[in-house]
Amino acid sequence: MNKFNLIKVFTLALVVVFLSSCKDDEVAPASVESQLIGTWMGDEYYEDGELSDWNAIFKAYTIDFLEDGTGEELSVFGTQSLTWSYEATTEKLTIITADLDTGDGLVILGDTIVADIVQLDDVSLWFKYNDGQMDIEERYRK
Repeated sequence: MNKFNLIKVFTLALVVVFLSSCKDDEVAPASVESQLIGTWMGDEYYEDGELSDWNAIFKAYTIDFLEDGTGEELSVFGTQSLTWSYEATTEKLTIITADLDTGDGLVILGDTIVADIVQLDDVSLWFKYNDGQMDIEERYRK
């Protein structure tokens, strides 16, 4: 084999090795926003690191994040509409709930929380924030 043919074979072998190392089946990780979308059920509620007395009531909560940045929070008191956003640069989840009139003279005021996501995967969402009085951690499951 002459020198020119040897270079062509060597070059072809390098191309084959390079192309075979590329994987078409690699999937980019889902964005935080896309992972948040869906209905989450309350699982555990912590105040200053301790399981809260509110935990039993919290298990009846659901929070629903819609693709358009809106959603609902359903509790024993009723359903509050909400807006939400995730800021990738600060890694903060913001949830703004509207006032809720329970119909029996009780009005639950809307609130804004800015939270750090502690865990987020296909089955669990944990976030924590300070409500001005204590550190809160809310844990949800799908």
